[in-house]
Amino acid sequence: MRRGTGERITCDDGVDDSVTWPPDGERVAFYSTGREGGPGIFWQQASGAGEIERLATGLYRPET
Repeated sequence: MRRGTGERITCDDGVDDSVTWPPDGERVAFYSTGREGGPGIFWQQASGAGEIERLATGLYRPET
């Protein structure tokens, strides 16, 4: 982000959005509808390396 460039780190059939960067900048957390096991919140190393890990299961409802 600092460089003004972007790189896709996820690839699935669903929607991946609501991206959040934890303070250490090592990982990126996001909501996904297309992962095995259903929708939920996940995170992955910001470099795109390693496995995507599930943090929570369920539907996301943005605040209005």
